[in-house]
Amino acid sequence: MRIAIFTDFYFEKNPISETVRFLKKRYEKEGHKVYILTATPKKKVKGEEGVFTFSSAYVKQYPQLRLSLSPFLSAKKIVSGLDIDIIHNVGVASMALAAATCKKDLEIPAISTITDNLPETTAKASAGKLASFIEDTAKKYVKWLYHFYDEVVYPSAFIAKEMSGLVGNGTIIPLPIYKFEKKKGGRPRYIAYISSTEHEDKGRELTGRADSIKNKMGKEVKHFLIKEKGNGKENAYRFDERKGLYEQTYIFAEPKNSSAFPYYAWEYMRMGNVAIANEESPLAEFLKEVDRRLVYKDNASMLDAISYAKDNKKELAELLKSKVESEGERIAERYLQIYEKYI
Repeated sequence: MRIAIFTDFYFEKNPISETVRFLKKRYEKEGHKVYILTATPKKKVKGEEGVFTFSSAYVKQYPQLRLSLSPFLSAKKIVSGLDIDIIHNVGVASMALAAATCKKDLEIPAISTITDNLPETTAKASAGKLASFIEDTAKKYVKWLYHFYDEVVYPSAFIAKEMSGLVGNGTIIPLPIYKFEKKKGGRPRYIAYISSTEHEDKGRELTGRADSIKNKMGKEVKHFLIKEKGNGKENAYRFDERKGLYEQTYIFAEPKNSSAFPYYAWEYMRMGNVAIANEESPLAEFLKEVDRRLVYKDNASMLDAISYAKDNKKELAELLKSKVESEGERIAERYLQIYEKYI
């Protein structure tokens, strides 16, 4: 099978680029030919066979986006010469449009993984009356964009529900995560939340309860931010430093947010750790299937969930690790099965 993957990220280090590299490696191992068409913020990057790059602009307010400069005609020209069987889009901006253009004009089957709640993301990064306008525009864009694809894939049941009414039903396949080994003998200090954007704890749901949590648990509260150029200042760290953050975290507490997939929480639980979550978060549905007492709805029940997680930490850690491993199996194989339906 000859597969073209369109993505906004490949050379950077983040969950999206890791997903693309994971799929590429698995597919090539099984004998498939994989081509990557990616936006890149640098004019010159180290060449890699089968990877085609498109110059792009970085949007400070929206770190999930890369706006490529007119990739449509050049992408179509590239793809037309590769004898592609299936297009898989994981982008949300210009590269997603380029993939849709190739699907439409070249009549190549195409699927898309929805990796971001774009209306929510853009609204939270905006201010005042402009936020409502941008959110409405993003909804119209999402509804228009994804109708081009033969099938959409959601990384969580949460984002599938959030997108209902804008995008049709689709398959749920989690993003692949890295397998870290848990450090023995560590003494984690924090009740923490780890995310790629500060907007996800805009209401200070977790950090605003720091005193209450410390009084009850004897643990400090942290919101660690993963940033491309993190330097440890203001709790901002690089993506490749996340294992150290997991090792400092006693319990992972996910506040209300609208991200597409709880990537950092999954990696944390995969190490044999415990997490709790607000009922309005992508992690909540996952936790409910293990133990509903790990899910909270207000400040009082958040403290109860933390206490319950602490008192039953060993048993819960084993259950959560097992479930993460089970749901994360056969990700590449499940995607290949979807491809085969359309070629």
